[in-house]
Amino acid sequence: MAGVSSEQDILKLRKEDFPLPTLAPKLIQIGKEVNSGRGFKLVRGFPVHHYTEDRLGLVLAFWGVGLHLGRPLVSQTDYQADGTIFGSVLNHVTDGRWATVYKAEGPDNRGKIDKSRLAFHTDQGATDLIALLSLSAAPEGGHSKWVSAIAIHNELLRRGRQDLVEVLSAEKTWYTPRKVSQQAYERNAEGEMAGFEEEVPFSYHDGYLSVHFEANKYQDISLTPLQEEAVWAVAKLAESPEFHISKKLQPGDIEIVHNPTIFHSRGEVIDGEASREKRHLLRWWIASDANKRPIPPYFAPRSNVQPTGGFKVPETSPVRLPLYPYSRHDGLGQSPAELELALQALI
Repeated sequence: MAGVSSEQDILKLRKEDFPLPTLAPKLIQIGKEVNSGRGFKLVRGFPVHHYTEDRLGLVLAFWGVGLHLGRPLVSQTDYQADGTIFGSVLNHVTDGRWATVYKAEGPDNRGKIDKSRLAFHTDQGATDLIALLSLSAAPEGGHSKWVSAIAIHNELLRRGRQDLVEVLSAEKTWYTPRKVSQQAYERNAEGEMAGFEEEVPFSYHDGYLSVHFEANKYQDISLTPLQEEAVWAVAKLAESPEFHISKKLQPGDIEIVHNPTIFHSRGEVIDGEASREKRHLLRWWIASDANKRPIPPYFAPRSNVQPTGGFKVPETSPVRLPLYPYSRHDGLGQSPAELELALQALI
């Protein structure tokens, strides 16, 4: 596309800049199906192989797809080479996202590397849709999994466990810890970091059930015995093969899920040595334009979430569209300029 030479150029583009007479109607239909139908869609055939040497062109093309599904949101707050925060609209999902270049000790624990499987959860940024494009797959593992939160809710009722459903939908009883990178720029009335915030796992709002759940988050708070039982009942049902679907995304596959009603997870990842053997996905959070449903009050606005979804970013911080996995430093992820800045910051 003429005049596009950087990530900031892409951020300025709108849906009208991507006339897609054949594809656009199909994307609109997919959005409706995901929002008000089964809650997920697996689309295959995005031509990632055409962009092996053109990362800008790849992100530009995926941006066009995202715009026809809705409005991409800030899906992560990340760190630049000098340690300052920026809002990331495009997120790179890789096994080694937190790399040694950020190993310095500190309360934000940026040296953490997660190689284990990811528990079933919904994302916390009040997004309607999550779209993930597979660029490359690991030789072993890394299966994506989806399960209907509505089906789990209904199964608890079918088993006669209304008490668990009631405790999961009770207000003023559930609190979740906030990530340091999302609270560092916002203080409570006493000037302290607001480390915890109220949430309701099962929210009924305007005739809709929306679910905001991640079992791992509740490890840092004190639960009642009934809350503990409820968390594990939901987690156990989600892990049951009778309820979830498991697929290994291949290069060019796009996974689209409805965040308020679908839990997602992944299995353990065993990457290979070459870059093409490392699991690498591009992720959008998208505020949908198709059959948008009401958002429960405990989804947005929140102290770290914008009223229309996506994370808040400090006023002085930039919003970016990183073309490469920002925290990787193996010469295959970060661009050379970013790699040089990151290494200089350690000296």
